Amino acid sequence: MPYDWSGAQMRRTRLLRTTAVVMFLLLVIGASLLIRP
Repeated sequence: MPYDWSGAQMRRTRLLRTTAVVMFLLLVIGASLLIRP
């Protein structure tokens, strides 16, 4: 399976990056909610 930078590959990379950002934001929001009583 050749490693190509076609549309599918870039979409997958963008999806992974977006998922990481969303999970990071959820972690920050959850931490702030836990810190503030």
